[in-house]
Amino acid sequence: MNSSTLLPSPGPPGVLDDFQMSCRFSNLGNHSPESFDSVSCGACFYFIYMILDHYKASYITQLCEDNSGILVCPSTMDESQCHCQNRALVYNLPEFALNSDAIEDGTRVSLFALPVFAQLMLQTMRPSERETLLDIGAGPTVYSALCFRDVSKRVHLADYVERNLDVLRKWVRNEETIDWVPTIKMIKRTEGGPVPTEKVCEEVEEKARGLVKSGGIHFADVHQEVVVPELDGKQVDILVSIFTLESACRNYEEYCRCAQNMMRNLRSGGRFVLGSVLEDDEYNSGRQTIFHLLNLREQMILDALSACGLDVANAKKYVLDGEGVMFLMATKL
Repeated sequence: MNSSTLLPSPGPPGVLDDFQMSCRFSNLGNHSPESFDSVSCGACFYFIYMILDHYKASYITQLCEDNSGILVCPSTMDESQCHCQNRALVYNLPEFALNSDAIEDGTRVSLFALPVFAQLMLQTMRPSERETLLDIGAGPTVYSALCFRDVSKRVHLADYVERNLDVLRKWVRNEETIDWVPTIKMIKRTEGGPVPTEKVCEEVEEKARGLVKSGGIHFADVHQEVVVPELDGKQVDILVSIFTLESACRNYEEYCRCAQNMMRNLRSGGRFVLGSVLEDDEYNSGRQTIFHLLNLREQMILDALSACGLDVANAKKYVLDGEGVMFLMATKL
């Protein structure tokens, strides 16, 4: 990871859009009950950030934190060059129940970026302006329903793959599927406050489930002009698409056309949230290739979105070069 990694702290609201900062810090010392050797890369800082408040208090005075409540890691080393044990130490904290298979790569970045965008929407949109959310390419996941549970009243989850839709339908029916507790704990930590209890996690999941029941689970095909037939042309207030178009398109022309198709589902003045892999031709989780991708530069994506009528110039954006990931929130003009 070669560029600065910006992570939200539980700081004061209203300032989460201040992403351009820099600072430097080195050793965080060796404190009990957990010893963190040093912060030498963004990945390590990510795990330091995840520690409990009573652990964090030991280190907070040595961290660079400005009035915006944004903690910044000036990553000077590639993640592969970092040999400290911070990651393993935090994995061993029972309160988080995290492991390297549960939260990986783009997923863990998603669970930081999406709650930040949710907070921005709460601050900048009236309730009547954010009632409906559509996630195109949700896969078998409910990240958007969990992260935006306090933002919208109805959440629509859509995907092309029938087996993904089956997983979502089972989740809505409260049948045994994926354990979302580790994900919910990560989201709640990003939002600020103590590690949630099992009861709180259940309440979060039930609220998200209720929003999807009010919305729906739908088949979607971004290659069609009517991407989600069951919506019958209805537009939503918030459109989300995470790691979708680059995996669904074979060339840039197709990418631009599919982006146009998707954007028909978003009303003027609505918000579009995009997560995209940059300059890579495959998406990996650990050492396993999950799917192949259309190789896209950041400017190519921005140009395509601008052509769809999005206000790219004023978009809120995370670009993590070391992760090869960009997250963006833009308004449709």
